[in-house]
Amino acid sequence: MLKDIEKQVMTNFGVAMVPTDKGFEEEGQTWECYLVNTKDVPVHGVFITSKGYSHQNGEPILSSTLRYFHEVIAAKDAVLLELIPPNLTSLTREFFISFRENNYVFEKKFLFVEGSLSLEFLTTVPVLNRSGVWIC
Repeated sequence: MLKDIEKQVMTNFGVAMVPTDKGFEEEGQTWECYLVNTKDVPVHGVFITSKGYSHQNGEPILSSTLRYFHEVIAAKDAVLLELIPPNLTSLTREFFISFRENNYVFEKKFLFVEGSLSLEFLTTVPVLNRSGVWIC
């Protein structure tokens, strides 16, 4: 029965958006998207779905849905997932992530809402030790 299944919560794993040094102010800022494992153990079978969306003048705006797979992300490590160009930073960015750890499957949705990719929301991202917007 479902009530007998032990529920696990994803912890010590997140998504970080880090501004690149290659952005042009007049065109906006390019951001690097990283998966960050702050756990003391690796995670396996990491599957990621990424998309962006918004509404403008009552019309939906959608980016392509991208899918990624990483066999392993080591403990205390980060992997570059994708670059977010300036023309897509105003969209809500959604990342759905699942992985295996200690015979459990964990999954979680991470949302960077419209306007969250801003230099005013920067904090130090663990493992990377760079300034970025961090959700865990």
